[in-house]
Amino acid sequence: MDIAKAFDAVDHTKLLQKLQEFGFSGSLLLWFKNYLSGRFQWVVTSTTLSITSGVPQGSLLGPFLFSVYINDLPSYVSSSTGVGLFADDTKLYRCIKNPSDALVFDVGKMKTTFISINPSA
Repeated sequence: MDIAKAFDAVDHTKLLQKLQEFGFSGSLLLWFKNYLSGRFQWVVTSTTLSITSGVPQGSLLGPFLFSVYINDLPSYVSSSTGVGLFADDTKLYRCIKNPSDALVFDVGKMKTTFISINPSA
């Protein structure tokens, strides 16, 4: 399962909250806030838009920040479902006892409470 626009989908406010939950505080947390804010993108109309989500791709910190952001993903799925996390590639797995038992519930819950799933991956 591929997370759609994974690095672009990271909400800065939620990421900073998760960093705080991991024990980041004070000047280090402020440094991350400054690192994520004040970024702009140029669009075809030559105007700028302030960036309020996403982590810088191609940076050393991008994968780390994304990992912090999705670290609690297993808490969004049922206890009978296993979760394997590696950057934006995520695996959900469970033993299926009958044909009606599937991962549909867990994927649906992730879509509504966490992140978007790329259905073609």
